[in-house]
Amino acid sequence: MRQKNTKDTFIYWLVDTRTNTPFYCGKTVDKPERRLRNHISDANRYDRPICRRLRECAGNIRVQIMEIVPVDGDWVAREKRWIEILRFSFPDNANIADGGQGVPGFIQSAETIAKKRASRLGKVTSPETRAKQSAAQMGKPVSHEARVKIGTANAGKIRTDAFRAGRSAMLKALWESKEYRAKISRSRTGRKASAEHRANLKRAWARRREAAQHA
Repeated sequence: MRQKNTKDTFIYWLVDTRTNTPFYCGKTVDKPERRLRNHISDANRYDRPICRRLRECAGNIRVQIMEIVPVDGDWVAREKRWIEILRFSFPDNANIADGGQGVPGFIQSAETIAKKRASRLGKVTSPETRAKQSAAQMGKPVSHEARVKIGTANAGKIRTDAFRAGRSAMLKALWESKEYRAKISRSRTGRKASAEHRANLKRAWARRREAAQHA
């Protein structure tokens, strides 16, 4: 079920910060930063042109708002116009459509969003699947900017006992896998830890020993 949109529409470009080159134009009535997170999430599941470009950027991405279209404005025409400008200025872009897709002026209702969320709750990914996903991501560099974004997104989150138990079971299953341990070993071969990293490890082990002594 959809309801009448009461929010302004953001027309945005995604920019590769390594070269400061825009490569995609889109729209959203949500926060552009949240839309970017959705794009990044989709990049690991699909093989569309935008997904390939996002994977190539490896976290070196920023969202740039080009125009804010008011509720009573013609966002369809404005999105098409900004896509035209992007294509003219940056021919190597990831936009396939000309813009204007979607249900004009309507968004998903809170009830629909709640139903979708409820349908996903309780679904458990097996340790084997998680191990495969982890192995597939192993060795891929993560930029400092991406790490900061991940840390910011996770800050203040409260982990339930069920979540902690599930994560513990997953990690245990991973470490019991000889293949997983071998891949970790190969990924670390030849890597030299920086002085800062060694100091962090030393402090972490010191805290663990101190906690064990007071346990």
